[in-house]
Amino acid sequence: MRSPRKRWLIFLLLLFVAAVVAAPTIIANTPLRNLLAKVVLVDDWRFVCKQASLSWTGRQTLTGVSIVDVAGNPLLTAETISLERSLLSLAANQNDLGKLTIVRPIVRLETRAEGSNLEDFLAALDPSETSEEGRASSSTSELVAIAIEITDGLVQGFDEPSQQQWRLSQTNFAIELGRAARGFTMNGSMNLSSEPNGIPGRIQIQFHQIAENQNQLDLLAEHLPLTPLEPFLSRIVPGSRLAGTASSTARIRWTQTPQGGLRVQTSGQLDVVQLDATAEVLSGDRLQCKKLSVPWELSLDGDHVITIGQLSADAGWAQFELSGLVTLEELASLSTSNLPKQKMNLTGSVKLDQLAAMLPHALQLREGVQIDSGELKFQAAGKPSAAGAAWSAAVTVQEIAGSDGRRTIRWEQPIHAQVELAETPQGPQVKKFSLSAPFAKANFQTAEEEVAGNFQFDLGLLSEELGQLVDLDAWQFRGTGEGTLSLARKSDHQFEGSAKIDLTNLHMARDRAMAIDEPRVQFSGDCRWDSANKSLVSRETQLISSSLSFRSRDVSLQLGESSAATATGDVAFRANLERLASIFGMVGQGESTWPRGTTTGTLKLSSNAEQLQADFSATTEHLQVVRTVNGRPDIVWAEPQLKTLGKAIYTIDTDRLELQDVQLTGQTIRLSGSATLEQMKTVQTAGTLEYQEEALDQLLASYLGPEVRFQGDRQVRFQVSGSLADSETHWSRRWNIATDAGWSTATVYGLPLSAGRVQGTLRDGQLQFVPLNIGVGQGRLTVSPQVIFDPYPQQLLLPQGPLISQVQISPQVSETMLKYVAPMVAGATRAEGNFSVVLQETKIPLDDPKRARVVGRLDVHQMQVSPGPMVAQLITLIEQFDRLTQGKQLFQAASTPSSNNGLTINNRQIDFQVAEGRVYHRNLEFEIDGVPVRSQGSVGFDQTLVLELEIPIQEKWIKRQRALQSLAGQTIKIPIRGTFSKPQIDERAVANLSRQMLQGVATEAIGGEINRALEKLFK
Repeated sequence: MRSPRKRWLIFLLLLFVAAVVAAPTIIANTPLRNLLAKVVLVDDWRFVCKQASLSWTGRQTLTGVSIVDVAGNPLLTAETISLERSLLSLAANQNDLGKLTIVRPIVRLETRAEGSNLEDFLAALDPSETSEEGRASSSTSELVAIAIEITDGLVQGFDEPSQQQWRLSQTNFAIELGRAARGFTMNGSMNLSSEPNGIPGRIQIQFHQIAENQNQLDLLAEHLPLTPLEPFLSRIVPGSRLAGTASSTARIRWTQTPQGGLRVQTSGQLDVVQLDATAEVLSGDRLQCKKLSVPWELSLDGDHVITIGQLSADAGWAQFELSGLVTLEELASLSTSNLPKQKMNLTGSVKLDQLAAMLPHALQLREGVQIDSGELKFQAAGKPSAAGAAWSAAVTVQEIAGSDGRRTIRWEQPIHAQVELAETPQGPQVKKFSLSAPFAKANFQTAEEEVAGNFQFDLGLLSEELGQLVDLDAWQFRGTGEGTLSLARKSDHQFEGSAKIDLTNLHMARDRAMAIDEPRVQFSGDCRWDSANKSLVSRETQLISSSLSFRSRDVSLQLGESSAATATGDVAFRANLERLASIFGMVGQGESTWPRGTTTGTLKLSSNAEQLQADFSATTEHLQVVRTVNGRPDIVWAEPQLKTLGKAIYTIDTDRLELQDVQLTGQTIRLSGSATLEQMKTVQTAGTLEYQEEALDQLLASYLGPEVRFQGDRQVRFQVSGSLADSETHWSRRWNIATDAGWSTATVYGLPLSAGRVQGTLRDGQLQFVPLNIGVGQGRLTVSPQVIFDPYPQQLLLPQGPLISQVQISPQVSETMLKYVAPMVAGATRAEGNFSVVLQETKIPLDDPKRARVVGRLDVHQMQVSPGPMVAQLITLIEQFDRLTQGKQLFQAASTPSSNNGLTINNRQIDFQVAEGRVYHRNLEFEIDGVPVRSQGSVGFDQTLVLELEIPIQEKWIKRQRALQSLAGQTIKIPIRGTFSKPQIDERAVANLSRQMLQGVATEAIGGEINRALEKLFK
């Protein structure tokens, strides 16, 4: 009888054997089957298998396989993935995996501007699988044999930016790796389509070993749509769009040489049909060709030399051919400073008529330009020599002809440019350059470490030739020039250069923004550059022109990295201020302001290890500030002589620039102050401006009119601080400004102001003034203005409440201010009384003050006004109404002179509103000879009138005649149009009422005489 211990051992052994036998079934039918993917996947991706069949003795099968992202979007799904070998055979031979079959795999590839879901998946793979240790172990292990069969695969592509779809369908591949002597083989095919119902293109790939150590890849592509390339091409060329189909035959053969090298040969041809391409760089144009053929024959030797037997392209409108040699290293570092050093030839041509028809916007051709013929030819060649490689290149543009719809375009002479370069230890250097064109010629040559040459050009002819093709309407070019240039190498790190340029009748202008007009410009100078210590030295440089001239002597700039920068030298200059201002379009344009005068000065540079210093002085003779008003230039400020002195100090360690002891001295102003610029970011300045009263009067009159006059303490104090770095923030929030100015007496539009001071502070986008409370004659002015610069809209605001109180009325006040609210006072020769103004709302846009909105009330406490043009006509009308009711004066009514009665207003409140350039009023009531008159309407800032007067019919006019009693209680409405200087009373309204008044008192016999008298009255 067996012991209990032995029975337990036998039971455990049987249990273990059963677990091992059942393990594949357990794993296949539980969630354990999904744990395998955790080895290589991270949490952002999941491996899902709906069903599995694992067996120690049979094949292994996974059903319903998918790889999904964290949102549940699948990247890969497959109907089944099966391996024919059993787990026991795999355990016995791990170097032969047998045949792996993947049935109906589907890859959903989604591309976006910055990547794709496939790239996201590859980046999420466990990095430990690709560690250096893993790669080293895999490289030393025996090659694993496997056969892979992909059946009825599908790749569905979707590009998010363009919303385009494409698909690779009927994908079938048979791949063998490490099987017998065949090494690696692959055969497969697939269909590519970009439209749901479009005809798909076909791809066939065959990879096989054709001999020992020799492999070959054959590719056949037929009618492949190019649209699926758009997402990948857009990463290199933004906005790329492609259409057309491509077909290709290609063969790549590589051979392992006995020495262990690799020789690669490839040949084939690419044919693109109905190519249609565009991108952002083409400005909406499309590059098209019916057929593009690119044949090639290339080989790569073991020493990394690429032999180009044939590489050409023919698009119908453009061709090129390339042949020669180039190494992989040269190709990787190809640039203008590292050209290929092997033999190479490039030739080509472009038909400009077809290119211009396709790319009119990209070439910036003028509207309506049509090129009928023209050709650009180019060629380049490189060859090795004993002295080093040499290169040459030439470009020729010829036979351009066409029209712009109005005139013929023709370039009679060709443009030819040629350059020759030679290899030196410092890289390629120009040995010879020449340019021959109708509008320019140049010739430069290099000999014994020196490049020298001459040039000449005609800007007018250049503008004429180019203007036939491109839009130069905004520009104007004239003038001729010639000159010489030279550059010499004195050592490995020292260079010397000199230039002499002479320009005649130079004229360059762009609309109204810039205009250079110089009879002659001469420039000459020299310089020496030492790259070892980064120093630049100029013995003498000179520029002579009518706008600006300067001469510098012994200028030296030391820019060494190991030591502080230094500068020494002297500069003298002379400038015509008006000509300089005209260059920038400031002279005579709109309501511009510009200076006149001539400035001469000197600039002395000196420095030490800590600081750069410049002492400057300048004198401006006959300085004038000119402002254009209504198309007429007026001098708003003049200085016979203005002197400027100061010192600029730049501290290197702290990157700080200081302007010290700045003095501007003239007859009318004197300014003193200082400024500091910290690291080109923040500015602080403060100073005092002293001015002459007459000069300030003239300056204010030019902007505000002659009615504004100030006499003050002759000083303005200011402080300014701000930031230059934050360009995105509005300037009014980056700068803090404080000003303080005063006056002893002032007159503003006839209002006499007592002494006062203005203190303003700009901060956080707002300019705030200290409230003013000053005397205006016997009244008061109370105001606290505020200017809003940010946020938009920019405007001047005045608070609610009294503005002026109990201010006396004068003819000047009534003519410049009151007439807009009370139009009847216009043109008065005498005005007496007092008034007040109360504001309810005031908003004045800074960019267009005429769009101001003001709501308020004019309180007229007492006013007496002598007759002006409008009041005089009203007085005449009222008197005529009175006389027309008196039978004995009917015939004299039209010729009786009016009385000298004026207009009176007592204790009236007039509501007014300013909007859209007009001043509207209502509740205006006044009396003329005891007759009340009411007015409403508007007055424009342009002096135009739109008014309506109401005159109640007076009892004294109708009590004399019984027939007029029916008019009792009625009102005469009189429209007035015209302007202040020529008011026009509507005669029809007055005449109709007059006839009605005469109807009951006049006889038919004298009716004609009355009408003739009325006609005389209203002429």
